[in-house]
Amino acid sequence: MRWLASLAGRLGILCIGLFCLQAAYFAWTTGDPPPASLFGPRAVASVVEAKVISGRQNGSLRHTPLIRLAWPSEPTKLRGLQGSFYNYRLESAEAAIRNYRAGDRITVRVVDGLPYADRNDWFRLGSAVWMSLFAGAILGVGGAVAIADGARKLRRRISENASKAQD
Repeated sequence: MRWLASLAGRLGILCIGLFCLQAAYFAWTTGDPPPASLFGPRAVASVVEAKVISGRQNGSLRHTPLIRLAWPSEPTKLRGLQGSFYNYRLESAEAAIRNYRAGDRITVRVVDGLPYADRNDWFRLGSAVWMSLFAGAILGVGGAVAIADGARKLRRRISENASKAQD
């Protein structure tokens, strides 16, 4: 019965490691902009308009920055201005569009054919790196335990076979 507990422990470590690996993948591929876009292609686009849209949502007044770009398929909005944490105050929305004026040419990140602001969301990037390292550590420890256990069993089997051969 001891072997069942050992197997359950190894499978538990493996499952935790795989869960962390999936969370790391999710952290790298989601966000505004996704951290994986840090290494992706860039393009130059022209700003068509930059404005603040105000409206009520869930009973509170929200101000959202909107920047439209001339994009090959059709004019589209620039994504990734708000980041992981964003308050919907007017000052924040105006600060987000301050550097974008109609006619300006800007560099954008291209993710799935859509333009994202060429900026870093350091919180999202940090969590993606941390989750990747954590998943690697969990899977590494699980692999090392499995290899050490396999080596111990192999040595025991070799010594048993050697003692049988001497008899």
